[in-house]
Amino acid sequence: MASRNWSARTSGAISRGSAHCCLIRRIIATELVQTVRNNSGTDWWRPENVRAKMRVVVKQILQRHG
Repeated sequence: MASRNWSARTSGAISRGSAHCCLIRRIIATELVQTVRNNSGTDWWRPENVRAKMRVVVKQILQRHG
């Protein structure tokens, strides 16, 4: 049933390739938000360490889905 709804919602302007890209972007965005929320801490003594850890995690996610 999902495939019928999918084909009914897609118009001629949207191809399956661009829809696939949107899906991948949504997955990456969701994963980034979850990771940032889980790893964000208030380390007031060393905020640069928190930022560095976030950068590493973001790079890993982007490489995984790259």
